[in-house]
Order: sequence, then structure tokens, then C-alpha cells
Amino acid sequence: MREKLPSRNYCIFTNNISANSENSEQFAFGFQSPTQMELMGISQSFCLDVTRNISTRSIEILYSLVTYHPETWKGSPVAYMVTNNHSAAPISQWLVHLQVQSNFTPMCITVDCSIAETNAITATLPQATVNFCEFHVLRAWQYNLDSKITLGASYTSEQLNGYKISEKIQEFKLRIQNQQQFLSYFERKWIGTEELLRSWGRPYVVHHHQGYLTSSFIESWHSQLKAIYFDSARIRRLDRLVYTLTNDTELYYRDAVDEVVDVVAEETSTVVESSRSSSMILQRVLTHITSLYNQREDMERMMNIPGLDIARLELIDNLLGEAQNQIDIIRNNHPSYFKTRNT
Repeated sequence: MREKLPSRNYCIFTNNISANSENSEQFAFGFQSPTQMELMGISQSFCLDVTRNISTRSIEILYSLVTYHPETWKGSPVAYMVTNNHSAAPISQWLVHLQVQSNFTPMCITVDCSIAETNAITATLPQATVNFCEFHVLRAWQYNLDSKITLGASYTSEQLNGYKISEKIQEFKLRIQNQQQFLSYFERKWIGTEELLRSWGRPYVVHHHQGYLTSSFIESWHSQLKAIYFDSARIRRLDRLVYTLTNDTELYYRDAVDEVVDVVAEETSTVVESSRSSSMILQRVLTHITSLYNQREDMERMMNIPGLDIARLELIDNLLGEAQNQIDIIRNNHPSYFKTRNT
């Protein structure tokens, strides 16, 4: 594969990590198609995460960089690295390689609170801001709230949600000032420095990175990779993994872009094209709204399920609330289209 991929103009990363390690079998192998390189070069925001259980050797993992594709409106992988070293070293070397070879100049990268990924980004990309995925932050908080503090579930959820707003920190600390173990954890892990606050505080996230508050792009990619391309089974050989990513997966994303381009090509004016794009998005929004309405009975049944993941429910609540806010903004910006409803 190290010979075939360069013949297809793939950008290849290899490094002998074992040279600086006692383990002579450690390796790192990264690869990126010309199309992925092009998309990476025009993007500023990314998600970075690891996929585990990719082969019969549990130590082998796959790192993926995913960004928003301007044509398909979905997350699209732009670089891969396979390694059996779980430290920050291979990530750092890979990121430096992408800077030099692929014009990788990110402004913001979302991770799932991984120390290795955070350290690698901080060391090699000083211009980039590291943001922690909201879902993983909430899950960490919920776990520690449950294990370090004695509070009712409803109180915990309320305060947990409010704690995401930096102005509420002092108020929250006063409410639980007698819970020293819990406060010590939060001061050490989350609010000890401004750098820590910036990694998870929503007010600190720049506008163009707002769509990356969670790592949903890359989580969706993980699910698709395992369920569709791996057929929910571990691959026995890494060359088969590389073949799948460079052929099946590459073809899927290329076809998705071509499909969108064909639709746009049918439009003959900028106005019509803009109107069509808006209509397509609104049709998808209406589909989601209809689906949610039809799931009302399921939501009511969920109230009787014990032990639901509070962090996941809070995330759903926040996303739906933000969607409602955006709808209100559009209505307020175009009042003439809603006169009947407003009066």
C-alpha cells in the first residue's frame, strides 16, 4: 500500500516511532487523497477523534480528521492515521506532516477531552484553539456529580446545564460550597485557568466553529465506518482497512459531492440557485420536525425508563432550544412574511 497510494497521488505519512521507544513494533501510517487535501486546504474547523477496535489487534487504532463539506452540508473525513502507539507522539508527528504537506492551518479543533490529542495539538498548532465536545464534557460532569456529590437528580441537571455559561460559575460554587471534593475536581479540571475555560465555555467559541460544539460529525463517521464499511466486524488485516478507506469510502464521498454538483448545475441563475438551496434545507428541517412530532409518544414513554443518560438528554434539549431560537431570528428578520401569524 505504500507503493500503490503514492502512484494515485496520495499524501503518505510514515514514521518509525519504535526508534525512540523500547517497543520495536510500534508504527504510525497516515494517508490522504488529493480530494481530501483540497478540502483540508480550504477549511478552518475540524474534529479529531480515534476509532478503536478496528482490527483483531485491539491496540491498533485509527485517527480521523473530519470537517464540514461546503457542498454536501455533512461531515467529511480529510485525513487518516493508523497506529498502535496511544501517546501524543504519533499525533504530533502526523499533524506536523499535514502542516507541511497539505496546507493544514486549522483555527479550531474539537476533541473528546483526550489528553493525548489536546497535548499534540497544543504543541504543534499554536494558532489553533482546542474545544472539548459538549457531549463528552457533560458526560464527564455528570459522572463526577453522581460520584462526588449528594444531590437530587433534577437539581443536578439544572445546575449542570447552567454551569456551561461562564457567568454562572461563582453562583454554582456558592450553592455547593460545602462539597469540597466536587469543587476541587472542577477547579482542577475545568476552571483553574482561562485556558481551561476556553476549552469548553460556549461564549469562547468563535462564530465559524459554532457548528462543531459537539463531535457529531466524527461520531457519525465512526458509526458509518463500523456499521457499513466494516459490516460491524473487526478487520483482520490493516491493508484491508486502508483499501476500504481509499476505495469504498472515497467513492462514497466523491459520489455525494457529484450528486450535489449535478443538482446545482441545473440552475441557471444565482437567485434560483439560492432559493433552491434554501428550499432543500427547509425540506430537511420539515422532515426532522415531522419525525420529532411522530416520536412524541416515544418521548413520553422514555419518562418511565430508569437510568437514562442525563448528559444526552441535556444535549437534545439544548440543540432543540437552539433550533427554536434560530427559527425565531429568521421570523423576526423577515416580519412581512409572517404578518398573519404575528397578528
